[in-house]
Amino acid sequence: TTYANHGDSTVTCTDLGTFQGQPDCRKIDHCVFPDVSWSNLDSSDSGNVDIGAVISITCVSKHTNDGDQEVTCTDMGTFDGQPDCRATGYCDFPDVSWGYVDESLAHRTLEE
Repeated sequence: TTYANHGDSTVTCTDLGTFQGQPDCRKIDHCVFPDVSWSNLDSSDSGNVDIGAVISITCVSKHTNDGDQEVTCTDMGTFDGQPDCRATGYCDFPDVSWGYVDESLAHRTLEE
């Protein structure tokens, strides 16, 4: 079982003989469901994921996984990887030193 502090990490004894600050240790027993844009996961899939559970990420059409395809909920309450779906079939606008790209004149579309 793992616990984490969700309160103040330090407390101070004041001149009044009371402590300032309040630590709050809580048991970690889940991860919060990840929100991955352009994937089979989204914010409507809210809820908790049990420790040890593996989630598979599939990107929607015209998008590719640019991160981890599977993530596991660790006993620290976080996932062991970072999934990320990005669009394919276009070029990112270049960085231009001392200038800019006029995006209204550029073509950056997905191929059908």
